Amino acid sequence: MNIISQEIFSILVFMAISTTLTVPVFLTWTTNWLKKRGELVKQDARNGYLILGANPLGLYIAKQLAEQNEVILIDYNKDLVNEAKAQGLKAIYGNGLREDAFEEANALNKNTFIALTGNSEINLLSAQLAYNSFYIPNRIVLVSRLKMG
Repeated sequence: MNIISQEIFSILVFMAISTTLTVPVFLTWTTNWLKKRGELVKQDARNGYLILGANPLGLYIAKQLAEQNEVILIDYNKDLVNEAKAQGLKAIYGNGLREDAFEEANALNKNTFIALTGNSEINLLSAQLAYNSFYIPNRIVLVSRLKMG
């Protein structure tokens, strides 16, 4: 249709490609520069704790943290969940290896996940789920020592 010349078209294509390729480079450079200067402002709307395990250790930690933050406990033992609720804590009956329990606990808005069950494998797998599916940035996992012999 000859609306623009081939020379102008070539310039426009070059500009589109060059700006697309340079933005990530400059954005990374600028972010690193601001981090080094201590001027990078990071906004994180996440807060609160999600604790797997309403056992005595989980209850104790939840009580300490609940004074300043929202804390939700998840446990697969109904008696432990009821005990936590009786102590005034938020607790959910659910499996820590299933996404539905995390969803019910509003995991997408939590800043820290703490796994305190007596089973190290469950703790590690649930922490992996917390990060991979719900992007919880901080994870604390109780891992028991292996018994040799």
